[in-house]
Amino acid sequence: MRFLSFLVLFLFTIASLSAQQTNALRGFYTGEAKIIGQRTQFGVQLDLVEEEETTFAGIFRLRAIENNQVTGCDYLVSGILEDGKLNLNLLSVVKETNVPSGGCNIFSSIKLAVEVKEAAPKLKGNLIAYSGRDNIAKVELERIDRENSFTVEEEIREGKRIIAETYIANAPDDSVRIAMMLSYRPTELVDSVEISSGEAILEIEAPDADLYHKLTLLVNDNVVIFNKAPKQQGIRVRLVDLPPGGRTELFFLCYHYLLTVNYPVQVVLIWDGGSKRWEFPVSVFQNKRLLIKRAEE
Repeated sequence: MRFLSFLVLFLFTIASLSAQQTNALRGFYTGEAKIIGQRTQFGVQLDLVEEEETTFAGIFRLRAIENNQVTGCDYLVSGILEDGKLNLNLLSVVKETNVPSGGCNIFSSIKLAVEVKEAAPKLKGNLIAYSGRDNIAKVELERIDRENSFTVEEEIREGKRIIAETYIANAPDDSVRIAMMLSYRPTELVDSVEISSGEAILEIEAPDADLYHKLTLLVNDNVVIFNKAPKQQGIRVRLVDLPPGGRTELFFLCYHYLLTVNYPVQVVLIWDGGSKRWEFPVSVFQNKRLLIKRAEE
């Protein structure tokens, strides 16, 4: 009985120490990374946020000065604390600053030994190459603030959005891609309008968009326009058989090979006895929804 009580107390103590160490690591770190075998070094920052017990997410930043300008890469990382080691995997590149496209793809993970003493926590380890075997840089970080930077939560959301858009781009077919757009992205209700007739005309244009800005329109669950470029030609849709007292939902989805486009789209709804015009961005950031209500007869 004494042994059982001791075992329970021991396990509880270990769990408590693990949770305390996890909570103790949250914060803002700075330090440096030195490329192995070279004199090249970078300034580094790590905004570390605990998500669950022993599980972390964060933003890892590399900075350098080249030709009198700041260059750098911001990464979304995520991983676990286990046996005094923090293993963080690269999930996405959140931002490239004065770096050629793809120039930030230089490592796949970060392995760090944790030193938590009376002083501020220190993290020491290596950036690991995509092979998973080779160390490409030595990293040393020290926490300078228990609080994260005010931008970190927004940056983490952006990193996760980029991951979702990568899945959308690599969808196996169009139906899966549309389902991903609806499930991965937030959808905003732009407006609702009540009309008196059972038919209406929808006109869509995006004069400021580029030719790669592709628009998909769903009427309720039906795809009526798929991957058309409203820049190249205006889109005109006839809505028929709108039931009295019924509701019709219009979903506007955008696909673009760039992950940061945000073009305004002009939408005009015309029905017998009236019309209404809207202008709103349809982008990879957010789907848009219009609700049409047919008045009772």
